Amino acid sequence: KRWLILFHNILWLMWKCLVAIRGRPAVLGCEFTPDSDLSSLVVTWQRQEDSQVIHSFYYQQDNLDRQSPEYHNRTSLYISELGKGNASLRINPVGPKDAGWYLCQVSNAKGTGKALIELDYGGVSLYSEPRLNIHVNSTTVTVQFETEGFPKPEVIWLGENNQNLSYHLEIYNQTEDGLYYIKSSYEAQKPVVIVTFTPKNHLLNQNLQTLMASESCSRWSTEVLSGHAIYFFSFLFSRYNDLIFSLSRHNGSCFLVITT
Repeated sequence: KRWLILFHNILWLMWKCLVAIRGRPAVLGCEFTPDSDLSSLVVTWQRQEDSQVIHSFYYQQDNLDRQSPEYHNRTSLYISELGKGNASLRINPVGPKDAGWYLCQVSNAKGTGKALIELDYGGVSLYSEPRLNIHVNSTTVTVQFETEGFPKPEVIWLGENNQNLSYHLEIYNQTEDGLYYIKSSYEAQKPVVIVTFTPKNHLLNQNLQTLMASESCSRWSTEVLSGHAIYFFSFLFSRYNDLIFSLSRHNGSCFLVITT
């Protein structure tokens, strides 16, 4: 949604809300009526909630003496575009702490004005590919997944007939990056296990389904059975001679089937 705001003959074009992704750049848009003479141009970006300075431009150059340390070496203006009325701020890379409201303030010979833009953090959005662990004893099979991401997800376990399953879930607010660490498991009593694990990222409308291939059984088999995963499977085969892993296709999706 775009907003047009007019202050003292300066026209602003802005996005009300922008969703950013962890580790990638975000551009906060701010445009004004330009003046070819930049000698009087002052551009200041601040956090709206605490007024900390994010980036400043005056005397025809960046002036970052008052810049918040949290944004050191992460912000820039499009200097060559200032004469065209573009005061947009680039933040690179973006982290969870960058979420919030930003105030863009510009003054030049034609007037002064300000506008607000909200930055939503979708991190990482982009949850990491879930890591699979399988624990087997004489009566049950426990399938466990671990993943990291942002924001806190909705977790869904589905059975063979798409029915909701009861599961165990642990969520930790991990590290200084602000990522959530998710560990979730499902314990099955029957000898054949066909399940789907899905962490849902509502900010980016991302559903990362696991135990189901995004393209084909053969590609999924290559991805899952590579690296540390194949070592774990080999361990299970050597310890449980009657444990069988197979890939099965159903309605265009690919499932991992565990049979004891």
